[in-house]
Amino acid sequence: MIKNPNPLNVNEPKLGIQITQRKMLAEVVNNKTVENAKITDICFNNQKYKTQLASIDISGVLKIWDVAQNRLIQQFHASNMWLTTVDVEKQEGKKVACGTLDGKVLVYEINQSNKKGKSFSKDKPNIELFGHSGSIQCVQFLSPQYIIAGSTDSLVSLWDLENPQRYLAIHQQHTGDVLSLHAYENDSNIFISGSSDLTCKIWDIRVKKPVQAEYKGHESAVNTVKFIQMPQPTTFVTGSDDASINLWDLRMKDPIVSFQDSCYYDSIYSIAISLSGRYIFAASENSTLKVFDVLGDTDIYTNLDVGLQQNDGLIKSIDISADGYALGMALGTKSNHKDLLVIM
Repeated sequence: MIKNPNPLNVNEPKLGIQITQRKMLAEVVNNKTVENAKITDICFNNQKYKTQLASIDISGVLKIWDVAQNRLIQQFHASNMWLTTVDVEKQEGKKVACGTLDGKVLVYEINQSNKKGKSFSKDKPNIELFGHSGSIQCVQFLSPQYIIAGSTDSLVSLWDLENPQRYLAIHQQHTGDVLSLHAYENDSNIFISGSSDLTCKIWDIRVKKPVQAEYKGHESAVNTVKFIQMPQPTTFVTGSDDASINLWDLRMKDPIVSFQDSCYYDSIYSIAISLSGRYIFAASENSTLKVFDVLGDTDIYTNLDVGLQQNDGLIKSIDISADGYALGMALGTKSNHKDLLVIM
C-alpha cells in the first residue's frame, strides 16, 4: 500500500538524511562517447570525498564524478568486457575496484596527483586479480589492504593487495551465485554475503571455518545485503527477487520484519539505508524508488519520483553519500535506450 504518492520530504539532519523530492544536484547521460552504454553499478566515496561517485557500464568504462559540480573527474577504459560491480575503499578514499564479466577484479588508484598537482588517469589497472571462473558479481574493500569478491562460480575470495599474485583464501560456502557482499564497519574481518541459493551468511576471515551463521528467509535470490551502520550494529537488511526486504538481527535466525509492496511484485535489485537506520530505499524493476520506514507498517511505503515514466525503466543501483545528504541512482530507460545517473 502506498502511504504517500506525492513528493517525500524527509528532514532528519541529526540522524543523517535529508532528501527533498526532485531536487536534482546532477543529471548526466552516461558515456557520451559510446552509444547506449548501460550503467551497471554506482558507489559513493568516503566523507573526505563525499561528492565523488564512481560509475561503471557495459562498455567497460569506469568513471569518477564530482556530482556537486556535475563534472567528470577521471575516466578509465578498464576492460573490453562488461564491468559488473564497483566499490570505493572508504578509509582513505583512494582506491576503487570493479569486477568484470570474465572473472577479473581491477583495482585503480584515484585522488592521486602528479608533481604539477594535476589529477591523472591511466587505463591499465594498478592491480589485476585473477582466480574466479565465473563473472564477478560483487567486490568489497575490507580495508585499504584487503578486498573480497563474489562470483557466479559460487566462490568468495579474499585478497591482500600488497601481495596480489594469488588470493589469500577462496571459499565455496554458497551453492549458487554470490550476488552481494557488505563489510562490517566496526570490524574489517567481518562481512555478509547474499546468494542465489536463497541464503545470506556472516563471515569472519580470522578463523579456519569463516562462515559463522547462515540466515534463511527469502523465497528467491538474495540480490543485495547491507549492514545498518550504527555505533554498535547488530542488524542488516536484505533484498531479493521475491520482492521482499528483510530486516535481520545477527543474534536471531529469522527476520525481525519483512517489508513488501503488496501491489507490485518486482525484484529488489539494490538497497540503501539512511544514516539513522530508519529509512530503507529500494531499487527495483518498478519505475519509482520505494522508501520504507523501519518504524512503520511493513506494507506501507512512499514513492519517490525519479523522473521515469511508469513502466519505462528500472532503477538498477542506488547508494547514499557518506554524509547522508545525497542519494545516487543508476536508471535504465526503455523508450530512448539511455541510462541516467541521477543525484537527489
